[in-house]
Amino acid sequence: MRLLAGVVSAAFAQNCEPLADDPFYSSIAQATTLNDCHLGSIANNEQCKVKCQNGWELSSRSWSHWAKCKCNADNACHYTYGGNWGSGEQNKFPEFGCCLKPDKKVGSTSQKSTLNRNYGQRYAEGDASFVMFNLFFKNTAAEATDGYSFLLVIPTVLPEDVTVSGFSRLELADIYRDEQKGQTQVRLNSKAGYENLAIDQKMALIFALESNGATNVKDFADTNAIHAYFYSSRYNCFCAGNDALCHHLDPPATKFSSFNIQVFGTTKYGKEPVKNQIVEILQRYDIATIQEIRDSTQSAFPNLVGDINLADDKYDWFTGERQGTTTSKEQVGFIWDRNMFSKVDGYDFNDTTTAWFERPPTVLVLERTSQNAPNFKTQKVGIISAHLKPVTGVTNMDTENEINHLKDVEDDLRSRHPSLDDVIIAGDFNADCDYVRDPEDLTLFSSGTNSWLISFDDDTTVSSTICAYDHIVLSGQIQNNVVAGSGQVFDYQNYYDTDSIFYDGEPITEQISDHFPVEFEFF
Repeated sequence: MRLLAGVVSAAFAQNCEPLADDPFYSSIAQATTLNDCHLGSIANNEQCKVKCQNGWELSSRSWSHWAKCKCNADNACHYTYGGNWGSGEQNKFPEFGCCLKPDKKVGSTSQKSTLNRNYGQRYAEGDASFVMFNLFFKNTAAEATDGYSFLLVIPTVLPEDVTVSGFSRLELADIYRDEQKGQTQVRLNSKAGYENLAIDQKMALIFALESNGATNVKDFADTNAIHAYFYSSRYNCFCAGNDALCHHLDPPATKFSSFNIQVFGTTKYGKEPVKNQIVEILQRYDIATIQEIRDSTQSAFPNLVGDINLADDKYDWFTGERQGTTTSKEQVGFIWDRNMFSKVDGYDFNDTTTAWFERPPTVLVLERTSQNAPNFKTQKVGIISAHLKPVTGVTNMDTENEINHLKDVEDDLRSRHPSLDDVIIAGDFNADCDYVRDPEDLTLFSSGTNSWLISFDDDTTVSSTICAYDHIVLSGQIQNNVVAGSGQVFDYQNYYDTDSIFYDGEPITEQISDHFPVEFEFF
């Protein structure tokens, strides 16, 4: 019987269709293969080496990557790029592409001429926190008339606490820390006023590494030879001529906002310039949560999302139930870019037996589902959004207690989703001024297991008061994935000059809300 099975298997040889017909291979712009192996069928477990067409090179700076044919017992065959260079189901999607080749190799920080010029050092001068490099360059390749650029290739992943600068001629355009390849690619573009570089013109390629943390950049420079390449045009990212690949491999950070839109309902939304400004504010974000939706018709928020989608139909939404222990009922809403995330769960915290909140928080769980999802550090995130009860008084601790009980809401979320690591707690906490006696005494603040991104010295209010009512609190590994300095108040009053936009004879600034949005970015 085994012999017969072997004969049958041999009779029906398993093959993949030509790689040229594979949609995933076709997504690699400017790709070709060694010996045109993409034009014919490939047998099971055989490889076809993928490379780039003339004038182009692989983004990994490797010579080629293989696509292997894999077939199962049912004779279903597909191509895989393996765990190193593929992603998605069975690693079918290629995590690489083709970039324009440089016009000329400039050299490296370890070459003899550089060492001679710098008295045996790889850099002109430096210490533990700052190192300046000086490479000689003569343009014998191509005249630049509308700007030029350099690509720096570092043979290891540049630490996150190290930045790159280019001094008077050059400015940083992009840094791609390629953890898969174990290297870093840095794009430096010529600044305005430095568009031209003639044939045979000489210049000094001067750039620097600066440490803002624990990394000793002098030691880093001593142990890593940096290679430089010249391009006779400017490019937006590390991969010249392929912005789409840059967006896939090195995607921009996700932008999150929490916004209390005061008494948001049909009346406010009927004011055309107010509505238009709210739409424009929320279009800045990939994820946003909105508090203080007061609308018995429950039509204003869906209409808001519809108007946001008029420019680019990409947002999905969710709202909790209308809640409140008084006659004034409120909802919390969420919007998110459906091209980036899908909804895993959404619910209101069950406060029936505990009675901790006047308006129980609403919870949303999102998971990245985009093709470039593997290139983000935060894959799934839980968001707790709340508008907490403001109670004035030194001895009355209602507001403080509601803030502290947000930790219980987080614990409940984690019990529902045991694999969830990253949590955002956001909203109008009323956590300052007359409502909270000493914000830094809050157990949610002092626990040491989370990060508060908005300082109590900030002002999240539109009026003349200076109070940090609105906050973003992070728990889990997401604390390490935040773009440095991105946690802030978004002052739409100054950004859009809303005091110069009028409705019914009055500036729309305070007609939009009595709060500014708070925001941050994360990977």
